[in-house]
Amino acid sequence: MPRPLAAAAAPSVTVAVAVLALAAAPATADITTLIPANSLMDGISATGTAAGVFNAPQHIMWTPGGGAMPIGGGSPSAGQVKVSEDGLFICSSVVNLATGKEEMARYDVVAGTWTPLGGLGSSSGDSTSSGWGISGDGQSVVGLAWINAGTAHAAQWVASTNSVIDLGSTVAGNSSRANGVDFDGNVVVGWQDGNSRQGAVWVNGVQELITRPDGSPAGEAYGVSANGRWVTGISFSSPFGTASTYVYDTQLNTVQIIPNLSVGAGSRMAGTAVSDDGQMVVGGTWPLGPATFGNAFVWRAGIGTVPFTDYLAEIGVTPPANYTFSFITDMSDDGRWMVGWGRTPNNQLSTWILEVPGKEPCPSDVDGSGTVDFSDLLSILAAWGPCQACPQDVDGDGEVAFGDLLQVLSDFGDCL
Repeated sequence: MPRPLAAAAAPSVTVAVAVLALAAAPATADITTLIPANSLMDGISATGTAAGVFNAPQHIMWTPGGGAMPIGGGSPSAGQVKVSEDGLFICSSVVNLATGKEEMARYDVVAGTWTPLGGLGSSSGDSTSSGWGISGDGQSVVGLAWINAGTAHAAQWVASTNSVIDLGSTVAGNSSRANGVDFDGNVVVGWQDGNSRQGAVWVNGVQELITRPDGSPAGEAYGVSANGRWVTGISFSSPFGTASTYVYDTQLNTVQIIPNLSVGAGSRMAGTAVSDDGQMVVGGTWPLGPATFGNAFVWRAGIGTVPFTDYLAEIGVTPPANYTFSFITDMSDDGRWMVGWGRTPNNQLSTWILEVPGKEPCPSDVDGSGTVDFSDLLSILAAWGPCQACPQDVDGDGEVAFGDLLQVLSDFGDCL
């Protein structure tokens, strides 16, 4: 299965990956080449940990304090790289050395190891399964797994049972796939083949299909809010038309159409991430070809769809001159961090990372949930010891120790 959105990008392109460091005041953009060539970031956490791989020999992880580092795992033929909200787990696809076939996999940042997660008992070519999304708590990985050589089903690996669950297909003989999952693994989103790739949502394992207000099938679902209520996805129009995407409310079973940009709209439009209140969606729009030649957008209820550069101006960030923001691949659930793809003035493909000014959480909220609670305490205990640039090092002394534990206990409650 091809990687989504950028699958048509020419592998011969020389890629320089860059990072925008935009948190400091006054807000100015600074692009620095930090990541080896041929790497693009797909996902980002609430702690600013980003990860990705694109035509590269192995996966790459980037952290605000540690910069870019290779984390192995090879270069997957399918899937995408996403990060749990606390930045401690990463999903993708890796080759299981015991079978020689590619499987959905999870990377443990603390242990520094990839673990293949298996499949549903079959394979197609060299693939058993592929990973496309990870829950905010890092305890669930979703994607697809082959049930025979020609058919795959949406699948979900669950850490508590260390098993892969078949989410099934509601159209006999047709494939399905999961692209994303909410914080606790209860709501999974993706697509169902049959009436094109129609957007699908699995709530506690039961599939629902998404239909646009005009009765036509909505495009594949791609992003879901941490609370599992809001879903957004990908839509196509005719090759020379203008696409519009959507926000689906899983509680009220309603769909709101998100219009395209007034200038720079393409025949493809993807919402990749949605806020917990459903009031903000980010993504990109592009013509025929890869999304790396598109235009990044931000949609907000009551404001509409604007170019990412307009959003940057609103929040007081000055972008680099003549830089093109092509696509937003992910946004942390609290909206503090965004990651995406763009092009430099000399047309080099790059990755950018944005930390939104004024959205810094309290350091004791290790997992970025908005509350300092027992999960933060457990995360502190799990990371005990030397720890460079990790979120559990609350006091920033390079070690997770009693000082960090005492700070978390002192800040217990809502993160203000």
